[in-house]
Amino acid sequence: MGHGLHSMGCSQSQPGSNAYLESKESEAESEEERPRTGQRWKGLEVCSVYPLGKNAATLLVICSGSVVDFEGDAIVNAANEGCLCGGGVDGAIAAAGGRELAEARLNLPILDHNRDVRCPVGEAKMTIGGRLKAQYCVHAVGPNYNILVYDQRMPMEECDKIVSKAYRSALECAKSKSLRSVAFSLISASIFRGPQTLEAVLEAGIEGIQGGLYPELKEVALVAFTQKERTTLEMLCGEKFPYAQGSLGQSGNSGQLPTGVDGTVQEEPTQQPSENASRPEETFVA
Repeated sequence: MGHGLHSMGCSQSQPGSNAYLESKESEAESEEERPRTGQRWKGLEVCSVYPLGKNAATLLVICSGSVVDFEGDAIVNAANEGCLCGGGVDGAIAAAGGRELAEARLNLPILDHNRDVRCPVGEAKMTIGGRLKAQYCVHAVGPNYNILVYDQRMPMEECDKIVSKAYRSALECAKSKSLRSVAFSLISASIFRGPQTLEAVLEAGIEGIQGGLYPELKEVALVAFTQKERTTLEMLCGEKFPYAQGSLGQSGNSGQLPTGVDGTVQEEPTQQPSENASRPEETFVA
């Protein structure tokens, strides 16, 4: 009986034991991998970080740069219904993913042969990442407000719901593989948003992310390409997640905040595209 109790006690890691040291090393590695404002994380520059929920089980990370550079589990591409190579961010992803990604996209089942549709608007499909730094690539199709509002007379609020659905669908794909980190390009946030405001489209995206969370998901990144996108994202997040203890234009304490999340804003400007640079999503999908 005494021997049994002793065995149970030994199952707990004690200071100095190998198990204890391995546990502390694991905690240190995990802490180093957490995104922090002003630092580079998984290939992207972190602008600000917000907890999704009071327990901060998942972090929403506002980043600047190119989603192609993300070194996490998956990136989300703003794709077209055919899920084949387009322009802008889709073209950049296709180029970086190489032949392997191109073949994976081509092999997605065609759902509507009349229009060569592999993924309907508001939904998402997942393939391997090919030569991307991320293992998987999720192809999410956002709405074209110009067509839906002007041609089909759909209320913009209904278009917003489709944006949210596209984000949720992308996370459903990630959930099927229990992925821990996902980075989104901004779906329907450029010319596809038509008469809708950038604020409304990005807020719909954030709501979609909130509706698609799952236990294994640790970080969701929204990658801003322009200064306006970054500023708008941080403004929205500052309003939606005030308990992050960081807001636009304020510098918080250095290091970790009481909530465990550094929500302050990096002041360096996001790199602006040159006049002749291809704007992600503008040439094909936004």
